Amino acid sequence: MKTVQICAGAVISLLALFLAFRGVDLAGAARAASHANFVWLLFSAVLVGLSILLRAIRWQALFPRPQRLHIGSLFGVLNVGYLVNNVLPRAGELVRAILLGQVEPVSRVEAFSTIVVERVVDTLAVIILLFAAMPLVQFAGGADWPSWLLPGVRVIAVSMLVLLVALLLAAMNRGTTLRVVQQATRLLPERLRASVLAKAASALTGLAVLTDPRAAAEVIGLTGLIYLAGVAAMEAQVVAFHMRLPPAGPFFLLAAATLGLVVPAPGGIGVWEVIVKTSLTSVFAIEGSEAASLAVVSHVVFFAPPMLFAALYLWRLGASWDTLMGLTRRGAGPEPVPEP
Repeated sequence: MKTVQICAGAVISLLALFLAFRGVDLAGAARAASHANFVWLLFSAVLVGLSILLRAIRWQALFPRPQRLHIGSLFGVLNVGYLVNNVLPRAGELVRAILLGQVEPVSRVEAFSTIVVERVVDTLAVIILLFAAMPLVQFAGGADWPSWLLPGVRVIAVSMLVLLVALLLAAMNRGTTLRVVQQATRLLPERLRASVLAKAASALTGLAVLTDPRAAAEVIGLTGLIYLAGVAAMEAQVVAFHMRLPPAGPFFLLAAATLGLVVPAPGGIGVWEVIVKTSLTSVFAIEGSEAASLAVVSHVVFFAPPMLFAALYLWRLGASWDTLMGLTRRGAGPEPVPEP
């Protein structure tokens, strides 16, 4: 199954790379990269690292206050999840939940429920960012936005809102939710039924932040800071390439590229490039080779820091890639990870 997933992802990446670089002057793209201001690119990488640290702090805020976990563990596990997602899209969340349960006193189910909340909040934040930026930018030559774009974004937004409301109702009505689970599992063997109930209770504990106004406000505030840091990182890259975009430009680029990562391409390879390059050329009338060059460099700047942080954390744990793959095996117990 993993082999099929990797092959399918590779095909998507190759197709996206073909679309991104079709008709591009590669020599011109290389020249544009060589003329970029590397001080601004380094500053952008620092901002990316800051945004990841803020994500770790937000993840900490998603756990009940008496159970606040170590920020170092959360930061390391978060980056390991990104690393796994870059090879096996969507598997990183499972690895995060299991690995966090091995280095911190928290159950996998509770950890996974906080990751679900995190993903929903992130998706809504990106959609808000995109909707806020779209009215402020227009296609080169005054062309209209594609008629199919807004309905698709709206469907995703409504789906995330419905899911968030469902999670909130479940967390606010813990007793009722557990009784529903108990009734739904009444025909299962007693041992399995008890296990499902215990996991449901653990998951509801992970959703408790939704019922705490102070914690919810903290999560919302941190989410805003995360995306402001991301937008600032994108703006620094635009400045590094000596491009002139309207103020809403970096907001739109980040939102569009991030939303495109729902496509299961390993590491977003190809997908990130085609979205950033197409946005720069079609919306902001940037020359093709310069746009392609920024797209590639932008991808490296946004994706390299978490890979480095993940490698350092795995080295500290004494864990290997095979260990991480062991955590993704369905039906198999996780391999032990040494305590830091």
